[in-house]
Amino acid sequence: MQRANDINVSKSAENLHLSALSDASKEVTTTCNILNSFSQSYPGLEPIALFNAICIASTKIADTRPLCGILIAPPGAGKTVSILSFHQPRLPVYLIQTATSLGIVQEVIQKIKREEVSMILISDLIHLISRSKTVVRPLIALLNGLVEEGVVSYHTQLMHVQETGLRAGFLAAITEPEWQSKKRTLLTYGFISRSLPFCYSYTSESKKLGLQKIKERNGRKVSLRPKIPIRKKLVKVEVPNEIKDALEPVAEIIAAGRGDVLPFRGMEDALRLVKAHAVLNRRTEVLDVDYKIVRALTPFFHNPLTGDTCEFYILLNIPAKPEQIHAKLSPHFSRATINRRLHLLKEKAILTKNSRGELIFNQNYAKGTL
Repeated sequence: MQRANDINVSKSAENLHLSALSDASKEVTTTCNILNSFSQSYPGLEPIALFNAICIASTKIADTRPLCGILIAPPGAGKTVSILSFHQPRLPVYLIQTATSLGIVQEVIQKIKREEVSMILISDLIHLISRSKTVVRPLIALLNGLVEEGVVSYHTQLMHVQETGLRAGFLAAITEPEWQSKKRTLLTYGFISRSLPFCYSYTSESKKLGLQKIKERNGRKVSLRPKIPIRKKLVKVEVPNEIKDALEPVAEIIAAGRGDVLPFRGMEDALRLVKAHAVLNRRTEVLDVDYKIVRALTPFFHNPLTGDTCEFYILLNIPAKPEQIHAKLSPHFSRATINRRLHLLKEKAILTKNSRGELIFNQNYAKGTL
């Protein structure tokens, strides 16, 4: 029997996603490349990087607004690394690291109007909202306007902004302690209700492997630049009715984690996620594999509880019996870690069992099951 610490930490999770997605690997080449590159350089960040890429790809979906995501994790957990990896000249992104000028708002708006920018990256949300009101208010007005269907209206003695039809999302990072202490303030600003909080943590195996990777490169930072195919024009993406139906519990999980009373916005976000994952992989039709990926991300939306790579790979491999999950994941995660995650996923009501004793996604998930 494998002991809790009896694993080979030199193994990355590369084979995990390849085996789980083998039947549809040709349909998700971009996803596999992102998961592979981060598993080799920043183990533990694979699902986070994939979520970032999905948000950026959502900017090219017609007839809907882009996704807005907030990464929530302990200090030093790689939030900035994962965001900066997508700060690339060929991508339609704009990075805000410091809020020092009112002019930054006007610059961003002009770039959005020229369709040069459709995703704003904020590497430190707390730093942004901790500035003076004269700096913070126009930036928050911009973010709120983008979230609220693209209408920005802000007027002071120094600035007059009145724009409609703006199309952009944002990706922001915040530490878990700051999230808990500032959540009420962020709710007051108004943009949490339509953004996706994405909470994550590390398994003990990912921590060990991460330390090993740092030692191997003598502490040097690795600048990853995942290749994302970005279309020039917006595209309509079709979603089969059976996948729409299967997304209902995903919508409930998103709504519960965000504190929504009803799951309607959760369903809108769930549809954006599967559509964006299809676009990320150069398709205009959602397939079962897109649903499978989004389903595997649900633990990260289950705020205040967090998700991690072990839970992600468990959900990629269902339906399966517990011993089959252990067989697939045991080279990378200890038996104790797998058992704890299986227990947590059942406790979160994300996993249940069918009549054959297989672990399956809980299609009857409803708000209030915890």
